[in-house]
Amino acid sequence: MRLTGICLYPVKSLAGISVLSADLDALGLVGDRRFLVVDENGRFLTQRTLPRMALITTALDPTHLTLSVSPTASIRIARASDPTAALDAASENTVLALLQKLRDQGKTIIIAAHHPAVLAIADHVAHLTAGVVTRIDQAARAAPPTPVVATSGVVAA
Repeated sequence: MRLTGICLYPVKSLAGISVLSADLDALGLVGDRRFLVVDENGRFLTQRTLPRMALITTALDPTHLTLSVSPTASIRIARASDPTAALDAASENTVLALLQKLRDQGKTIIIAAHHPAVLAIADHVAHLTAGVVTRIDQAARAAPPTPVVATSGVVAA
């Protein structure tokens, strides 16, 4: 068997990226299909039903995912691993306080996390099964102007 090329698809159903090499982790190729697009009801949107999604190009660097429809129309989204992974209790509390402060400043924060402390501060939690949003829960407290969204699987934007 001979491998002649590798493509990563950072956002499921958007344009892929040809790469010379790729690292592997427990989920497969690092950076591959780690994001997906859902509608307001949490349903996964696909290129099959929305062919124009193929026009959205993607680019990855160590800190950001960039989505573009032209050289002048793009958006950069910060990438990070689980913000509380492998932190001691004091550092974890610092990170959680920072996330809440950013939310209170009107910033939207999207996190893929399983950690109960992260899920507890989220205004909305999207639950995924086999890559499909099965449920979105809203926190009982009053929601801030811009929500913090945490997922119990793949990030949904």
